[in-house]
Amino acid sequence: MPPETAPVVAERVLAPDSAEQEMVVKRPLEDVYAVVTDFKEYPKWVTGLKKVVVLEEYEESGLGKVVEFTAGAFGVGISYTLSYTMDAPELLSWVSVAGGVKSIVGQYRLTPTDDGGTRVLYRLDVDAGFGIPPPMRKAVTKLVIGAALPDLKKYLESGKDRK
Repeated sequence: MPPETAPVVAERVLAPDSAEQEMVVKRPLEDVYAVVTDFKEYPKWVTGLKKVVVLEEYEESGLGKVVEFTAGAFGVGISYTLSYTMDAPELLSWVSVAGGVKSIVGQYRLTPTDDGGTRVLYRLDVDAGFGIPPPMRKAVTKLVIGAALPDLKKYLESGKDRK
């Protein structure tokens, strides 16, 4: 495996202007983990995501994948590649390894609730790599998280993930 796509350590220190949000989904932890690790299905529930290609899968020193995403809205598109580390069924973390964004670091941390649901903590830090002032960068990051968790919750609770 080339060094540039080696698995990433699951616990990364996020930048001070990172954002996080937490939400409870009324589905078991294993179901939530299955959806957040089924990258090919992301366009069904992630707003603005056009295409997903799994480039590599590896199990050395922890389960992981390298995935290329193409997203777009309002005629503007961007591609980026993320290296994922998976610690089933509680943690999915990622870091960017290529693409049109300088840096993307994030994670889903999943915790079962007493009533059979799952608490989802989503952390994200995005550095576009071009002149976006830090306060605006944090606002954009919060916007991404603000869409991602409700999309995930709606998809899981609708049962559309069941094939």
